[in-house]
Amino acid sequence: MNKITYFDSNIYIGNWPFHQLRYNNLDGIFHLMKKVNIEKGIISSLDSVFCIDRDLPEVNRKLYEQVREHPEKLLPFYTINPNVYDCSEYIDQLVKEYNSYGFRLYPTYHDYSLLSKAVDSVAVKASEYKIPIFVTYRFEDERVHHPNAKVPTANTEELAQFFNKHPDTTFIMGGMRITDAEELFNLLSYPNVYFELSFIQTPFRSLELLIEKVGVDRVLFGTGLPYWYPECTTLKLETSILSEENIRKIARDNLQMIIDQRMR
Repeated sequence: MNKITYFDSNIYIGNWPFHQLRYNNLDGIFHLMKKVNIEKGIISSLDSVFCIDRDLPEVNRKLYEQVREHPEKLLPFYTINPNVYDCSEYIDQLVKEYNSYGFRLYPTYHDYSLLSKAVDSVAVKASEYKIPIFVTYRFEDERVHHPNAKVPTANTEELAQFFNKHPDTTFIMGGMRITDAEELFNLLSYPNVYFELSFIQTPFRSLELLIEKVGVDRVLFGTGLPYWYPECTTLKLETSILSEENIRKIARDNLQMIIDQRMR
């Protein structure tokens, strides 16, 4: 097999409030990408997860400034919090001025329901621009949460209702284990939801098992670097018994297809 090149659906830059991160700046990110042959990736601000609402536009602006010189390598997904204000004009700005390739939603960290009208408006806007929404089911294992900052996972039935309500919007689910992905997949009415790999960790042959549950066309390579070591994900593909065609789909082609739909 030829050496695999990757298109990463889940890269972060910034700080995590509960412990120190190495490689959390551009130099570190590029080092990790080169180390495991990640050619390009979707990048979001880690600072946005625990960001105070009024500071979120500044966090997004900082991300734009950090990645604007690397448009072929880093594709920004900006964080939206529908609680803050009417997002319609702000989304227009993020797409037209900040070159957004998608949006991030953290419904449990930012404490809102996916069934609200405000979140519906974000999905409609994303559909108009033909760009995906990345929804975080969980960010880190519940067993390592700070004792005074325990954040639950998103509600699976609520996720399914939201996704089924917006069949023309593409969604990427992050932070799901295999059982979570299977449960959600069985509730979906449309093939508009994809699952990234950073939390697909067990059991043995977890990648193959996930494909059995949701199909190879619904799986995206994603590392969560620098919070997680990227080798945790690359080894899933490099030790896989899948065909070369299916490995290429997961490693880059599925995500490239989603990004290529974006309106210019």
